[in-house]
Amino acid sequence: MGGGMTPGLMGKTEEEARAEAMAGGQPLTTQLLSQFDSMPPSPQLLGPSMPAAGGMPCGPAKPCTLAPYASTVSRVIAACNGVAANGIETFPATSLIPFESNEELIAGFVATFDDVYLMVCGWVTTYADRINPIDEKDIAVHPRCWAWMLSCLGPLGEKDAAFVIGSFQRDTATRRWFVMRMVIQYIHLHVWSYTTWLGYSDASDDDLNRICKKLAEKGVTLDQRGELLAERSLCVSAIMGTQDYRAFRKYMIGIHTKKLRDILPLVLNPNVVRADAGRDLAVVVAKAFDLSAQLFTCGWTFIISMPEAGAKFAKPSMRARNSDVEPLDLQMRGTRIRFAVTPFVTLRDDSGLAIVTRNIDKSSVLIEQ
Repeated sequence: MGGGMTPGLMGKTEEEARAEAMAGGQPLTTQLLSQFDSMPPSPQLLGPSMPAAGGMPCGPAKPCTLAPYASTVSRVIAACNGVAANGIETFPATSLIPFESNEELIAGFVATFDDVYLMVCGWVTTYADRINPIDEKDIAVHPRCWAWMLSCLGPLGEKDAAFVIGSFQRDTATRRWFVMRMVIQYIHLHVWSYTTWLGYSDASDDDLNRICKKLAEKGVTLDQRGELLAERSLCVSAIMGTQDYRAFRKYMIGIHTKKLRDILPLVLNPNVVRADAGRDLAVVVAKAFDLSAQLFTCGWTFIISMPEAGAKFAKPSMRARNSDVEPLDLQMRGTRIRFAVTPFVTLRDDSGLAIVTRNIDKSSVLIEQ
């Protein structure tokens, strides 16, 4: 659960490597990022090996033929004890346990979020850290990338956002943070969403859509919410427990990597080797996808939010990357942020008589100077 050690950078400890990379120090290398790809993922995240005959997942690629997903209609939620039928560990029962009993588990989630951000930072400093001006011709060739860049500065209008992007492109330090935002925003919206688990089979799609639609409705009681969270955990756990989960995981990582490659061409370094950039981007996506598996099998609600550009700095949920001023002073001054690099994460506990929320990870932001 996020407790795995990140390889050290040039002999440094994990903590030193993370601090240096996130502070804008020496970039992580392609070799380091590739080490993540060579490390065997946890058995909890993979399921049993695929038979040689079947290489594609069910859902968008082929009908499910191996250890098919069982609809929640035919399963008893109360029987779930944290172990799938094939023995793979999952974490569906934590929605019934107070936060205080899971401090180590919460710390593991925070560390894994940080690992994802560290890997994104390493990818950006390796492949997208040089000034590379964007002109109208480039925008015409890559309209999807330009639209994504503008969306990272909402709610600014297109003209204002374009001006801000132009200023970022001329500042190597700020540019790096903005490219990180582009990657992390995609991961936040599409990988750490239940929609990344759609497409495995019609039955699992029906279950997840029904459950998540119900969770979004107003008036859901705490008891109902707890049952829905356990059921959602069981849905994802069932997918992970099938024999072709390994292929499904690989397929989805490929889909997300391709979509990310489509929204990043305008910010890549000149003369970059795109094959290398794409390969290492897939390693980042794999780490984020495995965190998504943890988020949706633990039984808690994670509220992941990006502060808007121009919002006022808030000490409880933000940390400024480009200022040494005390956070409380920034808040008291009404300081505005230029944009957020990473989201803030709130954990919601529905296990007691009342809903309890707890901020577990602050948003990294750049403030107006």
